[in-house]
Parts: sequence; C-alpha cells; structure tokens
Amino acid sequence: MADSIFGGYMGLGFQGAKLQEFQDFCTYLEKAQESARVELLPNLGRELLAIMQSDQWKFHDIISLNNSHNWGVPGVRYAEIPILKYIKTTEFVESFLQLKFDHTALSSNVKYNNVK
Repeated sequence: MADSIFGGYMGLGFQGAKLQEFQDFCTYLEKAQESARVELLPNLGRELLAIMQSDQWKFHDIISLNNSHNWGVPGVRYAEIPILKYIKTTEFVESFLQLKFDHTALSSNVKYNNVK
C-alpha cells in the first residue's frame, strides 16, 4: 500500500490511514481495480489491433512513451501497460504482415538533424 494513492496524494493524507478498516478498504479497492483491468485489457487489445490495421501512426503514438498526439481518445496510452500480451501472437503477426505501410508519409516526417 506504500505506492498506493490511498496512502496519500500530493502531500495530503487520510486521517484514518493507519486504521485497519481503512487499510482493508484500500486493499479491496486495489483488488477490484486489478480485476477490472484484467477483465478489460483483452478487449482493449483487440481495439488496439484494429487501430494498428487502420492507422499505423496512431498505433505508434498510442504505444510509444513519447507520443505527442491526442487522436481524439484522451487517456489512451499503452506505453507502460503490457497490453500487447493480451493479443494472441498469431493474430498480431497475421495483422502485421497484412499492413500496407505509407512510405511517402514516413519519408515526409524524417528530420535531418545532423545536416548543417
């Protein structure tokens, strides 16, 4: 519970944080959050696979740590969430091999930083 938001937030804490009832409540909430996450991630993995098939740039930004676009889906960022493990390997590879890459868009976004 030390890393939990339920122990405090931005220098603020809960008055009863040391009470056993509060700690039990926090444990219950953390287990419920994890259970919901495990239940939800396979569906989100399938949605991410569909995004990969329809828009490779959007897929890249969603799974990249240094993404810079919003894509109309605030909060959808998977850089630190192991969502790809919820996509069957064969489905991912088959979908990846069917992709048609837009090389012109790729070449137009290349930046030549070392050219003087």
